[in-house]
Amino acid sequence: MATVIQGLIALIIVLAGWIQKKWPPKTINSWYGYRTGRAMRTQEVWDFAQHYSAVMMIRYGFICGAVAPLWLLTDANSTLCFLIATFFSGGCLLIPIWLTEQKLKKKFG
Repeated sequence: MATVIQGLIALIIVLAGWIQKKWPPKTINSWYGYRTGRAMRTQEVWDFAQHYSAVMMIRYGFICGAVAPLWLLTDANSTLCFLIATFFSGGCLLIPIWLTEQKLKKKFG
């Protein structure tokens, strides 16, 4: 079960990153794209944030997906495996946000 759930989360992360990379929002808006206070400061920051966050989502989605089959080598039905897979998947969702914010802070202040 942990393999399936983590695999689905990985697929969603990669798909969201791919969509954002393929069709990034052209202008700053509050409904589509990577939207944080820092990312919405200027158009230049916005454009950079859209591209960078999309690349990070795709990268970490693939990492999440690559780890998912490893749960087949364990007792994947155990509660502990499920919790570990859930936390790992959550990290794959949150790390791209953290990395993007760090990059924006370093590049744009």
